Amino acid sequence: MTRAWLVFIVAIAGAFAAGWAGAQGTRGAALTGQDYAEIEMLMSRYNQAVDFEDRDMLDSIWTDDAVWAIQPARISPNGARVEGRESIVNMNVQRWAARPQQHERRHWQNNLVVTPTAEGAMSRTYVVSFEVSYSPPKPALSGHYDDVLVRTPDGWRIKERILTLDTPLREEVFGFVW
Repeated sequence: MTRAWLVFIVAIAGAFAAGWAGAQGTRGAALTGQDYAEIEMLMSRYNQAVDFEDRDMLDSIWTDDAVWAIQPARISPNGARVEGRESIVNMNVQRWAARPQQHERRHWQNNLVVTPTAEGAMSRTYVVSFEVSYSPPKPALSGHYDDVLVRTPDGWRIKERILTLDTPLREEVFGFVW
């Protein structure tokens, strides 16, 4: 009888351990402190690339098959979705060329939350952009990014970035500056 109980307990413990291990796998591999630091740096490099019009830096943060999208579609009535690293970079280069030279933009991201996934990680972070050519600086937009991140041989990269803009209640006070 004792042997039967031992087999029963080992079987239950094994089933519990297998279930626990399987549940851990659905959340993805654990991220290290180094991963979190590299992801935070990736977000900062995005902001600086866009603010200082650094094409090479912007090019270095995306996967080749990356997707960038914005919602709601305040900028384009049909929505805005750009696919492919080169297309995303070219879109930004065109925006930089169209922006009046006196306009200076600064992006702040905060409240970054990173969650491991089976493929890498996902993150959500708030973004606020200011037009700093005004005195005092003028809020331009706010919202949040939802990102799909993957680790590549060259480090962490953005595979998908969705910008969801907040709908300002007082647009007539601040205006909309893109």
